[in-house]
Amino acid sequence: MEKRYPKISVVIPSFNQGSFIEETILSIINQKYPNLELIIIDGLSKDNTLEIVEKYSEFINYFVSEKDNGQSHALNKGFKIASGEICSYLNSDDIYIDNILWKIAEKYKNNKFKWIYTDVLFGNSIENSEYFERRISSFEEFCAIQTIAQQGVFWENNSLRKPWFDDNLSYVMDHKFFINLYKNFGKPKYLNTTGAFFRIHENSKTSKYEKILFKERRQIGLEYAYLSGSKYQKNKIILEIKRLELKIKMKKTYTDMLRSKKLIRKINLFLEMIIIFIKSPFKLRDLFFFGYLKKSIVSFIN
Repeated sequence: MEKRYPKISVVIPSFNQGSFIEETILSIINQKYPNLELIIIDGLSKDNTLEIVEKYSEFINYFVSEKDNGQSHALNKGFKIASGEICSYLNSDDIYIDNILWKIAEKYKNNKFKWIYTDVLFGNSIENSEYFERRISSFEEFCAIQTIAQQGVFWENNSLRKPWFDDNLSYVMDHKFFINLYKNFGKPKYLNTTGAFFRIHENSKTSKYEKILFKERRQIGLEYAYLSGSKYQKNKIILEIKRLELKIKMKKTYTDMLRSKKLIRKINLFLEMIIIFIKSPFKLRDLFFFGYLKKSIVSFIN
């Protein structure tokens, strides 16, 4: 039976996520996918992670708990071992849903892909969640902002030379790897299903280190801009990075305006939002900025 299904290697990088990792493991093994390779790379957790992993040891193909140099290093160790035709990784506080391994395998059997993505939910619980943005308009925009969620991405093992993840990055190593996939193979295929849940909680990296995350995202965007062989593409990537920075600034200014209790402060912040809107580099497609202006005016009226 196993020969009929492509082997899927799932790597779980782990560090002190004992509160969540059992649910993560169960979301994988409960699918009962017949040709699974489950690899867990732990960074010497001090909580109950090791006890939980031991509980499911019969389903785990490889496990190590030792000090590492961060998530990129852990992922590279895991994927060096991975022998599946298809690869993916799941953080130890996230889960797969809806028998996604079977659906990915079926898609691969019928039409082999280099890389593919699904819809992903995010929030503090599945019951209180929403869909992660899912949109790929251009390579240039993708260099500036990751518009697909890592938890829903699967790729062919022989797609690129290993190691895949940049050890110098702590937060957007997946984005850089996906940019490399896009650069070499074009847009990913899309599987119209919801494949994973991305958990947001007070200790998640996305919640705690947003400023560093955007700093790294800007860094890799500029890296690909200056590596571009086309002046047009270089300039467009730089404009996309500027647009992202303005989007972040617009959202923060709007939030500050809502929180402010002084009218003069509200007015000054609204004027600042108008300036941001004027600076927006792609005015014809920037309904995002116009939307925040509209919401600001409504807040004044109310």
